[in-house]
Amino acid sequence: QILIKRVTMAMRDLAGVDLRGLYEKNRRYHTRHIAYSFPAFEAQPDAAQLQKKKDARAKATGARARIVSGELDFVAVARAESDDRVTRPLGGSLGPITAETPMAEVLKKVIFSLAPGQVSEPVENPRGGYHLFQVTKIEPSQAYDEVKDEVRKKYLERAPELEEIRKTYYRLRTQARIDWPGEK
Repeated sequence: QILIKRVTMAMRDLAGVDLRGLYEKNRRYHTRHIAYSFPAFEAQPDAAQLQKKKDARAKATGARARIVSGELDFVAVARAESDDRVTRPLGGSLGPITAETPMAEVLKKVIFSLAPGQVSEPVENPRGGYHLFQVTKIEPSQAYDEVKDEVRKKYLERAPELEEIRKTYYRLRTQARIDWPGEK
């Protein structure tokens, strides 16, 4: 296994590797949120459901205004108002969010567009509810162009995955020419 890994690593070809994509895929956005829930609509919503949705949006908009003005702290609002029972005691902390995090793409798109400390506009969750997001830290914090040599180095040093080993094996097999002694 050690030999297979070393051969695979030695034969890595960076020509077909999207290093910028790897960088973005592994970027971590430490995020917190405040959830204002309303039920998701499976069919045509009735007046009461529409009113709950309107109220949730109004609460989210009002909370954002108070946070952005500096009147209230994001963590304090999350602990006092968030409808997410799991993250509420944590001040809304969701931990690090990456491209691989199982979450609605519309929510991740908003998170990935935020700078540290910035508070999003209310975002509608496709499963019901509005969210306010705040990114507290982005790792790595440098732009890709500043760390591309480090990304390349880490890619070349990382242990190969099974699919990469399989591709290397087939590449070796198709390139091999075996001459037996005594054959012409």
